[in-house]
Amino acid sequence: QILERIEEVARWKGKTKEAEAKAAAQAAAGAAKDDEIAKWKRRSRETKDKYEKVKDEHKHAVVALAALEEEHAKVVALLQQAEQARDAAQEKLHDEGARWERREEDLKERHAK
Repeated sequence: QILERIEEVARWKGKTKEAEAKAAAQAAAGAAKDDEIAKWKRRSRETKDKYEKVKDEHKHAVVALAALEEEHAKVVALLQQAEQARDAAQEKLHDEGARWERREEDLKERHAK
């Protein structure tokens, strides 16, 4: 009976050691899982931060582009005004040149008389 009791205690100790080892393995697996989850959360935050930064840069680029488009429209309008002024001045110059040539001809005719 004592031998049976010793064997029972030995089996109980073996089961206890086995249970402790299993619990330690589960704890290690749990810790590894927690580490993995923490790593994924960190990566997720980093990705979100990068996304927010790019989104902000995009917003600034859109605003800058709108400002450039507005300035471009102003420059185009000024260029059109300048071209119209040039064309008007060129036409006036042509008219003055034609008038001057007629005066020259009139003067030559008067001199010839």
